[in-house]
Amino acid sequence: MGVKKVWLKWNQVNALWSKINLKWSEIYILIEIASGGGGGDGRLVVNKDEVWQSVDKDLKKRGFSEEDREKFLKIVVKVNGLEVDTSRKLETVKKSITVEHIKNTISQVAPDVRIQAMQVKRT
Repeated sequence: MGVKKVWLKWNQVNALWSKINLKWSEIYILIEIASGGGGGDGRLVVNKDEVWQSVDKDLKKRGFSEEDREKFLKIVVKVNGLEVDTSRKLETVKKSITVEHIKNTISQVAPDVRIQAMQVKRT
């Protein structure tokens, strides 16, 4: 299977270039998520009690691969300055991700996309 190439034009990416410190491949993932790539309309379902788990579940439902979801997690960690080291693995960082972290990350390429937290009640 060939590599999928998407040509992004510098001036057509809605990003704050003076504040962004991401690779093009990371920007591409953010654009795909913000634009609803994989199905959907770009909105993320975020349960404020289980932020990362709900985002991961929503992205999986929209057809994003495990690799793309893992890349998004790493971008969230990078953009928000969350610490990851040998003693603090990504599994523990997932628990500290907030709705604001997700909003901040998506706003890097799509400041007009709204992220809304919901209280999810289990029955």
